[in-house]
Amino acid sequence: ARARIADAAVDAAGNLVLDAQGEGAITARVLTGTAAVGASGKSAISVSAAGVYAENRIYSSLEATIDGDASSPRAIAAQAISVTADSGTAINAVAGAASLAASVSGQTSVAVSIGLSLAFNSIDTDVLAQASGARLTARTGALDIGASSGGVRLAEVTLAEAASQRITPAAIDALANAGKKTSFSSTEGQSW
Repeated sequence: ARARIADAAVDAAGNLVLDAQGEGAITARVLTGTAAVGASGKSAISVSAAGVYAENRIYSSLEATIDGDASSPRAIAAQAISVTADSGTAINAVAGAASLAASVSGQTSVAVSIGLSLAFNSIDTDVLAQASGARLTARTGALDIGASSGGVRLAEVTLAEAASQRITPAAIDALANAGKKTSFSSTEGQSW
């Protein structure tokens, strides 16, 4: 999902809220069971085996961006500005196997029972909130740019805190993207 302002100037009388939200969920219940019974007057053998394998994956990307040309940045002004992306993805999986074996015999009896359950779950979500190539002005309220995954804010810093430590917006952007590898390329040639 994407919420985006691209190469546009904005002068909003009220608040500007650019919010991308995405949710993905998998609920899976995979169960199996077997039973074996062997009966004989002399020798009895029974073997029972049950197995289950479940694999669940969620891949998603989510972005809220204000994009412009760094050489000629557009003015974005509002009472308050919020650029946020929030991803809420979850996997709820139950995989179970039950096996029962019984042997009844007058002499020798053998019963073997095997149960195996394997479940693999993965969530790969890229969440991006950014403003680049634009001059942002929050006239009376806050300027909030943030991304969260599963309700947890991925980073939290205010411009006032950064400025007091002599950290520039360019340094914050470089830090946020340090070591970043491309995990998604859009149909419009954007990568993140």
